Amino acid sequence: MAPLRDRLLSADPAVVTPALQETDALPAQDRKLLVSALIEPLHRNPDTARAAALALAHCGKDAETALPDLIEALRYDDPAVAKVVGETLVKIGPASVRPLTRCLDDPNFILQQRAATLLGTFGPDARPALLGLTELLQDSHADVESAAETSLLKIGEPAIATLDEALKKNSPAGRRVIVVLLSRFGSPAVPSLVRTLQKDENPFVRVAAARALAEIHPVASSVVFVLINSLKDPDDNVRPAAVNALGQLGADAKAAIGPLIAVSHRDAEVLTRQRSLQALESIGHGSKESLPGLVDNLKANEADIRRESVIALGEADVPVDGSIALLALALKDTEVTVRLSAVQAATALAKKDARGIPLLQSAAADTQKEIRSAALSGLGEAASAPETAASVLEDALKNTDPAVRNECIQALAKLGPPAVTILLKETADSYTVLADNAEKAILRMGPDALPALEKAAASTDPNLQKMAPALIKKIENSERRKRSSEYEKPVDRFVV
Repeated sequence: MAPLRDRLLSADPAVVTPALQETDALPAQDRKLLVSALIEPLHRNPDTARAAALALAHCGKDAETALPDLIEALRYDDPAVAKVVGETLVKIGPASVRPLTRCLDDPNFILQQRAATLLGTFGPDARPALLGLTELLQDSHADVESAAETSLLKIGEPAIATLDEALKKNSPAGRRVIVVLLSRFGSPAVPSLVRTLQKDENPFVRVAAARALAEIHPVASSVVFVLINSLKDPDDNVRPAAVNALGQLGADAKAAIGPLIAVSHRDAEVLTRQRSLQALESIGHGSKESLPGLVDNLKANEADIRRESVIALGEADVPVDGSIALLALALKDTEVTVRLSAVQAATALAKKDARGIPLLQSAAADTQKEIRSAALSGLGEAASAPETAASVLEDALKNTDPAVRNECIQALAKLGPPAVTILLKETADSYTVLADNAEKAILRMGPDALPALEKAAASTDPNLQKMAPALIKKIENSERRKRSSEYEKPVDRFVV
């Protein structure tokens, strides 16, 4: 084997290349003899070590007997030698893992860094190195720490259990490093991070856990709920971290809308209250996941929390049945501003769903004038079922208060043709101003009011029979005047 070994160690590539090809073709027994012959050159100098390592790479698994010597060759300062030796160790296979793992405790930080880097190339086969790599996460040399992090990530999910165990033993600083690293493992690391946020005694570790959870997608429901619970953390650093994390999750944190509204009013820290408003903006309008938190807020002592929760409910994309029940509850609130917000939400609902109309009908009977007025006006916007809304307003016209009746007339005017018959009856109101307002409302509809007026003129109600023709005539005359004025527009003439 000596002649072949000498050619493999030659500095001339023209000599080395065919020698390597010859090595590839050797029978197993001869290859083992060659491996023994190449061990001594690994210790001679960097140049022979690099050449010997290159030759051993062509021996594959048969080079296992040279593993201790290859490991020693990793100590050379020459990066070119370390590169070839590393490639050889990888080609030998998983048998290299344990010798490399022992290097993690070596006082030579360069050897530590090289060993840590190489272990990652073996992926899950490098499980025996997990504990050693985890311990290097707090190494004083940044290159060693970075190499350990990278290799743990390459080993993948099997590393999480070791890191989780290390969270129980490390210092707060060490735990923070582990938490940040766990976030890079994605969803499999969520249970560990959730436990850390819930149970770690150090607030800065909990802050790191909150931030880490916000980085992981897709978002697990458990993450949102543990962050919501952290909004009540006693530490002034953890609460804003949880707020920020929920805002970072955006639309995935719909369940946090109610709790964040509460935080925006209750938290002792101004910054946390401000950030909760920013988080709410990032999350956007609510959904059915938001309902439990909003329901809880409707029981809050603070009127502002109840009011803002009603507003959020009105903007949310939730099942109508669920929102109706909550709005009905809000309409009974002791605070006027809360009830007014509920009326506004019911108005928005009535525009697209007739089930919002009974809510407005109920609010129209409120003892507060402001609420009644808003409810009557809202009925005028009930585009989902204008006939039903008109019927409710007709009933409200029985009120003895002229101001209420006038508000009903204004609302009916917004409903358009479905309200014509009711407005026609109101032209007989004992208050001349109201009668005039009802008539003007019909006339403003123009030709759109004619079908209903013609139907009224043909009805069996003598009052309608009497009032309808006059209004029909006024609308027709008005239309004729409009047409005439168009014909009579002056024509521009050019002087030649």
